[in-house]
Amino acid sequence: MQQLIQWSGNTAAVVGVLCCIVAVLARLSGAYYIAGNTEAMSVFSLGVGLMVFACLAKLELLLQQGKG
Repeated sequence: MQQLIQWSGNTAAVVGVLCCIVAVLARLSGAYYIAGNTEAMSVFSLGVGLMVFACLAKLELLLQQGKG
């Protein structure tokens, strides 16, 4: 179970950072929308949410290690 939490946390962190980078680059280029009529700020919010999920997954792992 710990490996699943660790894997999902790492994946969410990487995807979250990539979403934020794509959204920031799109906004800096002057585009409000990214492919498929998705707003850049929605993609940025998705990235932030994924990074929060990653932080919570890492925190859960730390708490489980403390109990062991």
